[in-house]
Amino acid sequence: MFRKGQLVQRVTFSGIHTSPGDYIREQWSKPAVVVKGTYERSKHHSMRNTVVATELYMCIDVLLDGRIMEGLRASDFVRASSRST
Repeated sequence: MFRKGQLVQRVTFSGIHTSPGDYIREQWSKPAVVVKGTYERSKHHSMRNTVVATELYMCIDVLLDGRIMEGLRASDFVRASSRST
């Protein structure tokens, strides 16, 4: 579970069906700040205009490079580790 104000690092890119490009990997190489803690979201999967299944998953909203990104899967993130120099 993530709380508001924590630093997180994205480690996977679920929901992206192709391999993330260099731009996306570079963008997410920096830690992000959680602006809204873990909450539940649903996604409906359908086939031929009929709902087949509803998926529930945990999400967070993060601030990265001055932009707020909402509804990202919490399972794609880990807490950012502090570097000691």
